[in-house]
Amino acid sequence: MRKLLIIAFKDVLLIFRDRAALLFMFLAPFALTIGLGLATGSFSGKSNSGILDLPIVIVNDDNGQLGNALVEMVQSDQLADLLEPEFLTDLEIARKMVDDNKTVAVVYVPAGFTNSIIPNDVTSNSTQIIQLELYGNPSSPTGVGIVKNLLEQFISEVEVGRVSGTLAVTQLLESGAIDPSQAMKIGQAVGELQTDTQVGTSS
Repeated sequence: MRKLLIIAFKDVLLIFRDRAALLFMFLAPFALTIGLGLATGSFSGKSNSGILDLPIVIVNDDNGQLGNALVEMVQSDQLADLLEPEFLTDLEIARKMVDDNKTVAVVYVPAGFTNSIIPNDVTSNSTQIIQLELYGNPSSPTGVGIVKNLLEQFISEVEVGRVSGTLAVTQLLESGAIDPSQAMKIGQAVGELQTDTQVGTSS
């Protein structure tokens, strides 16, 4: 049983270390939906003009692993025909673009988003999660709905990873496979993945 728990946690940790695996985990379910839509013509044709190349604005104040994963996701080849992302640093300017009907939606990643989900201490009892924010254009309900569904899938996969990691550490503690001091080190290692990702992105 201990070996199974250790293997399970190792797999979770590897996923969070590997940005490509993390991105694939987020994209796979949504990419399937997009693929089916393109195959059936749901996202093409004159009757659906404007669905492809949806202009959206991303304001990423997080700059952590998950914030970067979201940025990479909207820039991915799988979503290249669906989204036309622009990146700004000023949230008010981004929202004004929505108000002026220049973009479909603004996705805001607040500072601390990654750390609220992957804290330095995995055993922490804190349940306060910083939420992504979506500011949509009411004149583009279909486009906003697509962006919302994409974010919901992203958040769902993030939550699965967070719960799996926390559960794995808890089970390892309860089984005696690790002691509390080791759990702290594991939590710190997960937190340091943010720095690793930033270094990998800038290199």
